[in-house]
Amino acid sequence: MGILTAAGGFLSLLVGLLVAWLLATPILTIEMRFALIFILAGFLFLLSAVFIRLVRDPSPLSKTEKYNIKKFYAKVPSIIRHSKPLQHVLIARIPSYVGFASVSFLVVFGANALRLSDAYVSWLVYANIVGGMIGGVLLGEASRRFGNKSVILWSNFGVVIAMVMAVLLAMHPNLGYLWLFLLCVLGSVTASNWFGYLNYILDIAPREERSEYQIIGQGIGIPFSFAGVAMGALVDARGYIAMFVVCGCFALFSIGLSFRLLSKGKVAALAGEEKA
Repeated sequence: MGILTAAGGFLSLLVGLLVAWLLATPILTIEMRFALIFILAGFLFLLSAVFIRLVRDPSPLSKTEKYNIKKFYAKVPSIIRHSKPLQHVLIARIPSYVGFASVSFLVVFGANALRLSDAYVSWLVYANIVGGMIGGVLLGEASRRFGNKSVILWSNFGVVIAMVMAVLLAMHPNLGYLWLFLLCVLGSVTASNWFGYLNYILDIAPREERSEYQIIGQGIGIPFSFAGVAMGALVDARGYIAMFVVCGCFALFSIGLSFRLLSKGKVAALAGEEKA
């Protein structure tokens, strides 16, 4: 997943350069520029639809069975109640939703704090893409070597560092553009946290309940999908510094809760007990 994330970031960088070139082309009207961008996006989506036809299920079901959705959701409270590792990761992830919501504000904050031109703002978009590429490789390698608990911890710790950097920039704008660029790179690195949580939940799940664990792990984020809206309202009411402090505190809280997660060795031992 880390390599795929990095590869996607590299392709995004190429497409970003193409879009930047189209927007800067003086011989085209603004309507023609955006029309070409939309045509390009539609063409790329069409390629996805074409190539997905080449994908084959390695073990297709010969006899399908109708799944009882009500029965599945009735099992969810029991699954959570009887799995301490699942409880710990769900509780640890809840405050992280607020912490990670701050990442999407960094470019807008930087543009306002340093009064940047459109050209400088566009380079911050590239910083986010580069950060996604770096995060895919680094966090993917951390997952392989040290387990997915390390990805979760390091991602939240990255948010804390990013919030400290943002507050310092807000108080001392003379730190300059390079500081902001590195801040955006770091914020984008932490955005790759999702596969740490996803893989950890799959690691601790019994083989026969992996789909249930995955759906529970994804579903827990639905009530917190409006965290970004809440943080935007906080910015309007109290300013960016207040938002950065709140998000940093939530990320710190998530770090404290994440120490209860199982290490790579304990996850392997849990899987061994399941097989036995």
